[in-house]
Amino acid sequence: MLGDNKWRKEMIKAVLCLLVLFGFLASTQAGSIVELYRYHADNKEFVFFAENKEDQTLDDNERVDKAMMAWDAKSQLEIQVLADNWAARFYEIPVIVGSGLLNGSYIVPKSRITCVLKPMVVWLIDYPNAKGDEQTYHAVLLPNGTVVTPEVAALSQNANTN
Repeated sequence: MLGDNKWRKEMIKAVLCLLVLFGFLASTQAGSIVELYRYHADNKEFVFFAENKEDQTLDDNERVDKAMMAWDAKSQLEIQVLADNWAARFYEIPVIVGSGLLNGSYIVPKSRITCVLKPMVVWLIDYPNAKGDEQTYHAVLLPNGTVVTPEVAALSQNANTN
């Protein structure tokens, strides 16, 4: 009888350890919500989240190749145009009216585009000094062109801006 109790306790510990392990693995697998990017501007905090649908067992090069070669993946120029259109409206960035670089009705001030690999493959577009206020604004897009709209929260008066 005494041996049975010890065995039961050990089995319960083993099962609990397995449950914790499975919970951890499930949280790091595809389908979890991940923070993509966070920054401060205009006394606000902007946080971009998305559901991670990538296969986390692949290495970075395989994940990028898979994301960029998907049937719905957009070219870098298409991503830039989508981001510029979104950023101009979302951040109320002044634009140059006329036809030009994008062969459209306006051009957003100079921006920089980067492919970010972690926690998932996304395009990060930076708009430095876009409003003439020395702040950099950002857009995050998935490889298929989906714009990730950030959650926005006001910062306290004492918070530093980045």
